[in-house]
Amino acid sequence: ALGLTVYTATLSKVREYGILKALGSKNLKLIRIVFEQAIISVVVGFVIAIALAFAVAGGLKLVQSNILIIVQLQSLFKVIIGASIIGVLASSIPILRIARVKPAEVFRH
Repeated sequence: ALGLTVYTATLSKVREYGILKALGSKNLKLIRIVFEQAIISVVVGFVIAIALAFAVAGGLKLVQSNILIIVQLQSLFKVIIGASIIGVLASSIPILRIARVKPAEVFRH
């Protein structure tokens, strides 16, 4: 889901990237923006997921459930690294399209 979200979010902004190109932005700057947005999405999603995990764990304690949720630091590192890789890969796919966008085409639509 993360990869698809980042991919779709990047492609949905092709017009905006074309406008930035028309204003003089180079492809390298646009690529950096795409990757920064991907990492921000990953971090925000990670923080929300951790908050939800602790909320569920706390809720289970309140209802005196036999289910135990253990969050290990090593697992958190694996998840954030894996999610970052997926986010960067998912955002790198539409970069070719962004690099080929001609500023004049953006204003025609």
